[in-house]
Amino acid sequence: NRLPKPTGKGKDGGFGFNIFDNKLVARINWYETESQDERTNAANLLLGRLIYSDTTTGIPWASAVQRIRNGIAAGRTLEQIVAVNNWNSNTVNNVADEANQRRIYDLIKLPYLYYDGLSSGATQNSQAKGVEVQLTYNPTPNWTMKFTGSKQQATYTNVAPQYDAWLAVRLPIWQTNSAPEIPDFTDGSGRRYSLRNFWTGYGYTGVAQIENTNGNTSAQAYHTNVVESIVALAKALEGAVSPLQRIYHASFLTNYSFAEGRLRGFAVGGSARWESKAAIGFFGKVGDPRNSPTVINLSDVTRPVYDNGNFYADLWVSYSRKIYRDKIAWKLQLNINNATEGGRLMPTQVNFDGTPWAYRIIDPRQFILTSTFTF
Repeated sequence: NRLPKPTGKGKDGGFGFNIFDNKLVARINWYETESQDERTNAANLLLGRLIYSDTTTGIPWASAVQRIRNGIAAGRTLEQIVAVNNWNSNTVNNVADEANQRRIYDLIKLPYLYYDGLSSGATQNSQAKGVEVQLTYNPTPNWTMKFTGSKQQATYTNVAPQYDAWLAVRLPIWQTNSAPEIPDFTDGSGRRYSLRNFWTGYGYTGVAQIENTNGNTSAQAYHTNVVESIVALAKALEGAVSPLQRIYHASFLTNYSFAEGRLRGFAVGGSARWESKAAIGFFGKVGDPRNSPTVINLSDVTRPVYDNGNFYADLWVSYSRKIYRDKIAWKLQLNINNATEGGRLMPTQVNFDGTPWAYRIIDPRQFILTSTFTF
């Protein structure tokens, strides 16, 4: 398939001014960009999930069907085939050879080894805009201060149109793939099987078992829970500010160097950085109120779950002087990075009930001593 060629356009600008004999410098910058048909990991994720109904459930269903058909062709009854422990495995009923694999791909109506080495290359359009304000103030030659504040937003549209095109091709096949001659049965281990219809069948893989309590009771249910839920979220967020995006940022930096007296050669400084809160997930909602009123499997984009934002503070002190007959500049500096941080786990993803399920490790404050020689 031919993918569209990425294109982009944008505009930016800014202005600045100096006052107080160049002691105060101010500048404002802004930008706006648009990119069309760009390949992104987010779009690839949607297309990658879509093929689960071929790879994660489709091939296991077709493999189970082929094992039974091979056994019946060899003169065994269905009861004799499934009574054997681990009957649905290559150890007992092998279908790993090329001839059987080709029949399996025929059952799911795809060319042999179709997805092997295939790159999805899904695309989307994105827009970004922002504004930044910078203030630099030097009240004395040895004292500097800088403040920066910014607002930036990024949105996307037309995410993974390839998903919709491939779904239109594959969904009718998934819904009609069948092995009508195989009745429902329970095998020797007590697992219940239904292979007559792939889309609503069960038993042939762990993510499509009628006994599952997580809602993954068939290929269709697995597709709804694992594929449609993430696609619905991506489509609902088209044109909205992306999750995990921190819109506002601010920072302040200052440094003072002692030019005379007993502290000559010493310098002290610090910086502070702040980032606004970001959505780390969404509360869930029922995706199919009529057929599954108790199954929460979709994100409710109207109810985001936010983190608390971030604040960082750094401190430093240094001493500089000339050594070796003033031929070498020596500088000794102690930095305390993230001075107010004691170490913690920061949630980055949440379940549908708002409880975290993924974290990022935030290291405690760091002390770094460096010695620099400049020749």
